[in-house]
Amino acid sequence: MKQQTMSVLFYLNKAKTNQKGVCPIYCRITYLKERKQFSTGGAS
Repeated sequence: MKQQTMSVLFYLNKAKTNQKGVCPIYCRITYLKERKQFSTGGAS
């Protein structure tokens, strides 16, 4: 059986900081060398 790796990364996109100092939280999931990135909608 071959072992497969999955990684989950959360990060802030500071380039999109607004006037209140809030920036979006992004999530990147990598599985079998394929990346899927999306916004969590968790900035408040």
